Amino acid sequence: MVELTVVEKLVRYLNCNHDKTIQTALKLLFNLSFDPALREVLVRNSLIPKLVELLKKPPFRALSLRILYHLSIDDRCKSMFTYTEAIPIVMQLVINFPQNIVAKELAALAVNLSHNARNAELMCQNRGLEALATRVFRTRDPLLMKVIRNISLWSYTLQEDLVSDKAYKYRGMWAPFVVSFIELCLNTDNHDFSIEVLATLANMTPSDLPSKTSWDRLVTDHSLIPFLNKLLVPGFSQDDMILEVVLFVSALALEPKCAPLLSSSRLVRTFHSLFQEKQHDNELTLQLLYAFYRMLRHPETFEEILFGVGFVPDLLLAADAPNIEVRRMCDVLMDLILDHDLNDGGAIGDFGHLIRQRRFEIHNAEYLEMIHAETQSVAYRRHHGMDSDGGKEDDDDSN
Repeated sequence: MVELTVVEKLVRYLNCNHDKTIQTALKLLFNLSFDPALREVLVRNSLIPKLVELLKKPPFRALSLRILYHLSIDDRCKSMFTYTEAIPIVMQLVINFPQNIVAKELAALAVNLSHNARNAELMCQNRGLEALATRVFRTRDPLLMKVIRNISLWSYTLQEDLVSDKAYKYRGMWAPFVVSFIELCLNTDNHDFSIEVLATLANMTPSDLPSKTSWDRLVTDHSLIPFLNKLLVPGFSQDDMILEVVLFVSALALEPKCAPLLSSSRLVRTFHSLFQEKQHDNELTLQLLYAFYRMLRHPETFEEILFGVGFVPDLLLAADAPNIEVRRMCDVLMDLILDHDLNDGGAIGDFGHLIRQRRFEIHNAEYLEMIHAETQSVAYRRHHGMDSDGGKEDDDDSN
């Protein structure tokens, strides 16, 4: 196909005035777009802007959407849509879609495009976020909720990269929707939809909340702690939902006023149990460690984690986990605990001694294993009368 320049020839037909020829060319291009190597050739031949233009014409819209979806799978291509009219056109198609649930090809394209930061920003322009949220509140479409989740991740990441909160120019953009998202989360039975809503809430920072509102107030007013406890009941939720609960609690832990609410609940104890049971799941283990890190920064949750549930021994066991990111996060937590375990004179307490001992064991694991093996070998030989030194001493005594 590449050697025969089939793609180049087909792309040329998209500019003709014969509808049937364009349709046939689109069908062939759609078949070719399943191949990753050929997708690169399609992109090099400026297919994206041509297909975006064809979106304006209903007879060619369905096939154009399918091809654009395939092209949008590649991260490198997502940014290319920014320089076309793709975002405003896709947004209008989504918002004005006649059925309750948006067609999968259209929704999937919107999801892929929203993974790109600039595309997510463009989706918010001209009250786009408001239009998306209004439609989701009415239809409860999981894929559209995923688009909103991706936009929330963009605004969250944007704030992480800022030196000061004052530089965040989208303050208040999410404020009108936060309470509605909470109510949606509490009142839906759709697993996929619930995950997307909870993940969106986990990306809400204090700068995104309504004026004069904080997470501790929202948690109390909407009884979120019992709701989260219910989601973490063994066997009640799948692992993907458990992960989102952990991420959401981690977001709550950024708010100091939430610390007493967390420490007085079962959440810390449940997180500890999850940490013990889910060591095989690196992503969940890592996010649990991150949540513990945030909670350890507040006195109430610090006391509960260290003395209430006895987290330190399990942290020490995980300190030499196979996953490098888990090991790094364990190190961060051990440093934090060490800093808090120093008395006024600079001497370390019991936790500090345990942490230093564990670090010594990990650092010298090979040496300690060799010493242990030698000790075992000597004990075995002596037990079976094979110790050559012992035999020599007996001979000397007889002389």
